[in-house]
Amino acid sequence: MTTGNTPTYQRPRLPIFAGDAKSEASFDVWKFEVKCLLRENLYPELIIVQCMRNSLKNQARNTLLTLPESATPHNILEKIEGIYGNVFSNETLLQSFYTEKQEEGQSVADYGMKLEGILQKAYDKGKLTSEVRDDMLRTKFWSGIRDSALKNATRYKYDTIKNFDELRKEEGVISAVDVLSKERVNRDTFYGAYRKGSYQPVML
Repeated sequence: MTTGNTPTYQRPRLPIFAGDAKSEASFDVWKFEVKCLLRENLYPELIIVQCMRNSLKNQARNTLLTLPESATPHNILEKIEGIYGNVFSNETLLQSFYTEKQEEGQSVADYGMKLEGILQKAYDKGKLTSEVRDDMLRTKFWSGIRDSALKNATRYKYDTIKNFDELRKEEGVISAVDVLSKERVNRDTFYGAYRKGSYQPVML
């Protein structure tokens, strides 16, 4: 869209990041959105800089005072990442990944997302290939599930499915267990049917 000879743009919006727990988004989410905006290459640098500045509040906004007025989007991202980004070593991240277990009351979906978030930080450091990352996630995800009956029922899936996302789709079995529990169907009967392939998970 142009007004006379001057182009006008519908300004993009980034989630608010304030550098604390009250932020609209975590730093990782904010960083992801900034990188997407830069990769799309749809807006002039000045528009992106203004968008980034407007998305920073409180202490995170104050960090801009140490940058020159001519700071580029990459200058701002580098500065914010140096303060709020991943400061853990690759070894620390991997240790956290391997010691992580599904907590009581934590859904399988949330457990998988937490594992993925931890390992993504190590991947971003360039220490892992995508193939190694996927295999690590698949192995740790299945081995860390608390419900032994569920693990036994899905062991065949684990042995045959070599992709983490595909294995995670078997989380649908949890929804099926919930439905069957409400209907007072015997849990062992369900798992026996599932292992034999005569029951299809209910996806809710």
